[in-house]
Amino acid sequence: AQNSYPALIGTVLPEFSLFTSTNEEVTNFSLHSQNTILTLLNTWYPQTSEQLTRLSALSKSQNVNPVVLFPQESVSKIRSFANRGNYNLTFIADPDGTLIEPLRYQTAPTHYFIDREGKINQVATGLLSEQEIVNNSK
Repeated sequence: AQNSYPALIGTVLPEFSLFTSTNEEVTNFSLHSQNTILTLLNTWYPQTSEQLTRLSALSKSQNVNPVVLFPQESVSKIRSFANRGNYNLTFIADPDGTLIEPLRYQTAPTHYFIDREGKINQVATGLLSEQEIVNNSK
């Protein structure tokens, strides 16, 4: 299922305004200026912590900005999840699931590789290794 989202490739990230686990506002424009991997996950998914560990390892590299979005989960829920796991990542809550339809989200995890202009260059689903994330980010 490496590329089951061909219609999204080359399109710009949909407009949104949501809040992080630290109550900071994040918009689609705040993700511009660096290559970003937007990963959609759920706190209850068994492999979430494994995927977050791999994304955290990447956040030390300057080439990619890992951001994790939790559809249909509240800021308070992802805050306690973030604190429990002690993750060094930006967690965004999407309590109303506003990005589910525009991003054609179906399965966790789904990774959207976004360039500096906010364009989606690649979409991948499933648990990705650090190397697969880096390879897709290029």
